[in-house]
Amino acid sequence: EKELINLNIREPIKLDVNDFQLRGVISEKIDGNLYLMKINFGKNGKFCAVKKILTSKLEEKSSNILNEIKILKTIRCPFTINAQFEAQDVNYTYLIMPLIVGKDLYRIIKKFGFIQEKLAKFYSAQILLALEYLHNLDIVFRNLKPENIMVDHIGYLKVHDFKYAKHLENNGRTYTICGTPEYMAPECINLQGYGKSVDWWAFGILVYEMSTGITPFYDQSQEILLTNIISGKYNIKHVLSFDLRNFIEKFIKIEPTERFGLSRLGVNEIKQDRWFTSINWHELVHKRLKPLYLPNIRNP
Repeated sequence: EKELINLNIREPIKLDVNDFQLRGVISEKIDGNLYLMKINFGKNGKFCAVKKILTSKLEEKSSNILNEIKILKTIRCPFTINAQFEAQDVNYTYLIMPLIVGKDLYRIIKKFGFIQEKLAKFYSAQILLALEYLHNLDIVFRNLKPENIMVDHIGYLKVHDFKYAKHLENNGRTYTICGTPEYMAPECINLQGYGKSVDWWAFGILVYEMSTGITPFYDQSQEILLTNIISGKYNIKHVLSFDLRNFIEKFIKIEPTERFGLSRLGVNEIKQDRWFTSINWHELVHKRLKPLYLPNIRNP
């Protein structure tokens, strides 16, 4: 685990925009479009995902973009996306990230209806390591959901979309309501102030959704959904193993201090849970465990 926790902070290498060859559009967003590009770097060049951002937006104090860029330039974790290179021209800043060829976890869940327990455990362990890494840097992710997790061509995960991520020093608190309603923690909805506790709540919701195909507090009415979350009203209707059911329930606690991950034992308490008994954490960090599922993908 030490190898995952240790930081290797460095500024992204700066490239010239003339090194870019546009190959397509990956996604279009308000804070900046994401493009598929080939960059003339190294012997044969490399395909990358490039986020094109109006430099003027970086000067807006209310913008989350600058904060997102700072975090992406800092993190170096096997299970998160990061910025590798940077470039600028007169009007734009270009953030160059590895191209993750694969499928998002949301589409995989929808394809199969739910994810078999052994595979859900494999995915959950990687997400746990990503959160551990971020929390060790005092970064709260605040946007955990299947749509923000990619399963790559070798069957491993990458957490992405850091637009709501925030650096909180000395166990600080923030009060912003953000994220997807189905994944919001009670303290976020109630404007009580929160920190890392919201990520562990969302982690429990995510494990539940992977295992059942639906979130535990879901209702078509958002008002009822939020009421269910605040009251802690949910029923596990699906047939789950005792260890998995018990594991999930340790995260979906109304009182943040009672949640897994927030005791003095921290993440180690989660890793030592019975549900994770079969996980070799050292081998997982180095991606030496055989993946249980490979998504059907095409090369760019």
